[in-house]
Amino acid sequence: MIRKVEHLSHEKMLLELRWFSPEKRRLCGDLIEVFPYLKVAYKRFGSERKISGDRISIQLCSVKKEEKRREEKRREEKRREEKRREEKRREKKRKEEKRREKKRKEEKRREKKRRENIAKSSWL
Repeated sequence: MIRKVEHLSHEKMLLELRWFSPEKRRLCGDLIEVFPYLKVAYKRFGSERKISGDRISIQLCSVKKEEKRREEKRREEKRREEKRREEKRREKKRKEEKRREKKRKEEKRREKKRRENIAKSSWL
């Protein structure tokens, strides 16, 4: 027994020493006892099964399925992003092609005008 708290009641002694109450310690012990059984049941039956005990009934969540969903979501987002990039590239290419076509037409128009001017000047 610790000398400075031996005159206190059990509950006050626990508070003074900042220890857990007996109920909390029992609960912690119960959880420590149950965990290995849950671990074995999860491995054996998978995440979809219900595991039942005298005082506990737990539906384990499906971690692997959630990870697969997240991965599929990431892949889908990646595909969409790639599709957007490809569409931007195509749009840029179309604009560049239109610009070149416009430039060619302008050059042809200038050439035609130049030839007409040459033809007119030779007639004079």
